[in-house]
Amino acid sequence: MPIVVTVIDTSHFVGWIAAVTYLNEVEMTGIEDMVGKVIDHLARNPEPAPLTPPPNPGARPAKMSRLNVIDHGNNEQIKIGKDLVDTGSFPRFRDTLARLAPHFAPGAFAHLQHCDLGQNIRLMELFADTWRVPIVAGTDMDNPHFRVNHGNYVRVHPARPGGGRPQPDTFFWRP
Repeated sequence: MPIVVTVIDTSHFVGWIAAVTYLNEVEMTGIEDMVGKVIDHLARNPEPAPLTPPPNPGARPAKMSRLNVIDHGNNEQIKIGKDLVDTGSFPRFRDTLARLAPHFAPGAFAHLQHCDLGQNIRLMELFADTWRVPIVAGTDMDNPHFRVNHGNYVRVHPARPGGGRPQPDTFFWRP
């Protein structure tokens, strides 16, 4: 069964407080660290093989139904630990981030909980195309402690294999 994975940069007060409000979160210091720790977390939470009694010799790593990434951001760039990501720097991180793509379950999505990111459709599209899942982000201050965004949420879909992309959609309530 797919699982929800939450990664948090705890190097600052906001991240530390956010970590207190989540269970079983993954702490990260940067993109390379985040990707490695998420993959390790999925391996430690295997999906049991069908009809196989414990210790499940056919178990395989879990897939993600949702990836929450919590750190700081604005409408131009986001932080993932020590790494600053914007449309110009994204190509440097694409290959590392792409290692997570096969770990998303069908119907999964990623919620990038960075303030104002929902205003940067192009950066969200880069993540969506890399992970091949929809990306959700808030258009205003995102508060990870109370799990609220003071604006609307925007969902951006990955490009279709033959080209084109569904229009982003906006909604008020948290995904």
